[in-house]
Amino acid sequence: MKILKYIILALIVLNIPEVIVRNLGSAMGTISSYAVFLLLIIYYLFLRERGALNKPMLLIAVSYYLISSFQSQWPLKEFAFLAIKFFIIVITGYELVKNTSVREFSYFFAIGSLTVILHPILFANDYGRYSGFYFNPNSAGFIAIISFALTFYYQKGLIKTSKTLVSSVGGLMTFSRTFVVLWVLLNLLSVKISIKNVKIFIYGIAVVIFIFSTKEVLQLNTKRINEFEALINNDKTAAKGLTQDSRADTWSLYYDKIYDKPFFGNGYHFFQGGHIASAGVGVHNSFLMVMGEAGIIAFLIFTFYFIYLLIYSYRYFDKAPHLFMMTIGLVAVLMADHGFFYHHVFPITAMWIQYQIKALKDNFKTEEVTLTTQLT
Repeated sequence: MKILKYIILALIVLNIPEVIVRNLGSAMGTISSYAVFLLLIIYYLFLRERGALNKPMLLIAVSYYLISSFQSQWPLKEFAFLAIKFFIIVITGYELVKNTSVREFSYFFAIGSLTVILHPILFANDYGRYSGFYFNPNSAGFIAIISFALTFYYQKGLIKTSKTLVSSVGGLMTFSRTFVVLWVLLNLLSVKISIKNVKIFIYGIAVVIFIFSTKEVLQLNTKRINEFEALINNDKTAAKGLTQDSRADTWSLYYDKIYDKPFFGNGYHFFQGGHIASAGVGVHNSFLMVMGEAGIIAFLIFTFYFIYLLIYSYRYFDKAPHLFMMTIGLVAVLMADHGFFYHHVFPITAMWIQYQIKALKDNFKTEEVTLTTQLT
C-alpha cells in the first residue's frame, strides 16, 4: 500500500499526467489522468481501516456542484463526470492524506521544486520563467512555496537545509510575484520560531543576486528580472509590470455578474473563461469563482472552511509552524487561481492540512485527559 500511495502522490503532486500529455501525447496523458482516480479507488477499497468521511469538504463539493448546476450551460455528461472526479478526490484522497506523514509530503513537494531548477535540462526553455513539471510558473510557484513552508517542520540538519535551498531557488526561478511575496512573508514569520531563521532570508538574497548576475547564461526572462531590479531600486516606471495589479483588473470584469445573481450564481464554469463565460479570461480567484458560479451559500461554506484552517493552524503554530505557513500559501494562491476543483493538488493539500490539525487537536485532548487522570 505504501508503494501505491507514493505512486498516487507522484501523479498528483508532480503533475505527471500533464508531463505525459506534453511528451507522449494526449492518449497516454488521458490514461495517466484516469489512472489517478482508479488507483485512488483501489487504495481506498483495500485499506484495512477507513475513518469517517471528510464532511466539510463534501459539503463544499455538494454545495458548489449542486447549486452551480441550476443554471449551468455546460454539457450535462461532462459536468457530471467532472463532479464525480472531484468527489473521488475528496472521499478517497482524504484517506490517502491521513496516511501521509509530514516527511513524505515534504519530499514530493521538494522533488516538484527540484524539477523547476532542472527545467532547462528537462525541457526547451523558450519562455524564460522556469516551471519544471508544471508548465506554468505560477503553478510551480505554489509547489515551491508549500515545499518551503514544509521545511519549518524540521528543526535543523542537512535535510532541512537542502529542502530549504531547493524550494527557495526553484520558487525564485519562476519569477512568480505571488511566490516572492509569500516567501518574504514566511521568512518574517519564521523569526517568531527562532531569530536564527534570519539567515534563510540572507541566503535567499544571495540566490537572487546569483540569478540576477547569471540571467543571460540561465536564459531567464530578462524583462521580468529587470522589473524586479527596478522595484528594488524604487524605479516605479520600469517596475510597472510588477506593481500593476492585473489580478484585480481581471476580478473587476466579473463583479457585475456576482451582483446580478448573488444567491444561486451564474452556473458552472461561467467564471472559468471560455466560450460560455462573461469575459474572455477566467476570474483567477477560487473564492470569487465559487461565489459567481454557485452563489452566497456555497461561497460561505468554502470561505469558512479556509478560515477554520487559518485559525486552527495558527493556534498550533508553536507546535507545527509549517501548517500555518502552508495555509497562508494555499489561501493566497487560491486568491489568484480559480483551479481548486480541477487542480487536484489544491484539495489534497487542504485536506492534508485539515487532518494534521485534527491530529493535533486529538493529541491535545488526550494530553488533557491524561493530565486530569494524574491529578485525580
